[in-house]
Amino acid sequence: MLLLLLAACVPAATPTLLSYTPGPSVTVLDETYDAGVFTVRFPAGWVVVSGPANQPAAVTFVSPDESATIRLSTRADIEPAPDETLPTGMRLHMEQVTLEDGVLVTMTLGAPAGRWDTYLSVFEAVMESVRSE
Repeated sequence: MLLLLLAACVPAATPTLLSYTPGPSVTVLDETYDAGVFTVRFPAGWVVVSGPANQPAAVTFVSPDESATIRLSTRADIEPAPDETLPTGMRLHMEQVTLEDGVLVTMTLGAPAGRWDTYLSVFEAVMESVRSE
């Protein structure tokens, strides 16, 4: 009887909201982010923020103290922000990497000037880990 009652709670069809999920899925496992078009290793303790599912693949990694970010995107039209628009004491660095399969990944580091060298070395390690899917 209980089984029959519980079976009645299961919808007959998948709800529309659940059947429409735009964009590819992403996987985050063991400090590796897999966007479907590229994979990348991210630093331990950093927060992973995926981009919108209906946009080109993108992810932002946020440092544990929330003072620095590393962003990766497959959008080709990204321009660096002018220095005068950055918050006081912040620096920005942008690199583009073309992967083995021709995918262009734009990477941006935003970090405080006082700890620039530390975060730049983290950024370079992340950049070296980017691979085609």
